[in-house]
Amino acid sequence: MKSKGSRRSGSKEIRTVDIRVVAATHRDLEKAVSEQRFREDLYHRLAVGILTLPPLRSRPGDLALLIEFRMEQLKDSLVKGAVTELPKLSAGAKTILNQNAWTGNIRELFNTITRAVIWSEGKTIEKSEMESALSTFTGGSAKCPVLDRPMTEGFSILDLLKDVEKHFIRRAMQECPSRAAASRLLGYESPQAMRNRQTILGILDEE
Repeated sequence: MKSKGSRRSGSKEIRTVDIRVVAATHRDLEKAVSEQRFREDLYHRLAVGILTLPPLRSRPGDLALLIEFRMEQLKDSLVKGAVTELPKLSAGAKTILNQNAWTGNIRELFNTITRAVIWSEGKTIEKSEMESALSTFTGGSAKCPVLDRPMTEGFSILDLLKDVEKHFIRRAMQECPSRAAASRLLGYESPQAMRNRQTILGILDEE
């Protein structure tokens, strides 16, 4: 992308600038353009090579490679000579990593592994140590406001199911690049079917 010219602060000389823009978003920009919430001319300037990256939870086969990659990174950055030895992951610790949803994607995964390595006092990171490293990010044993709702007078399972559906629709819309991708992830028949549910649940205007 070449500009017609730019001038440095305090200079009178006009210089031609050749730049490349790399941008990322979890929003459906085509939909935003159609709804006039994003400039169409800017979209066409940016949308040259488009890459869609599914969330980490949709790529369980990548976990083992990413875990190994992060451990190698930490080995290079933390281990100095033969003085410090990087602890290894126990089978239990690996199970915790493989079973987590990783709503924070790779950053959450890498940060959790880093905490576990730094906090470990032995040669092996045990399951309990990985749970501790994970809970500091996810809020530990904090109760879920939806699933841990008290079953007192006025409790309604139908209302609860609606709140559960709202919760996961909101998450999917935040983490997926488009409504089409979110509807596939959640198991709706089509993007329109999901849109209809959003309308019924009163959350369509939240986008």
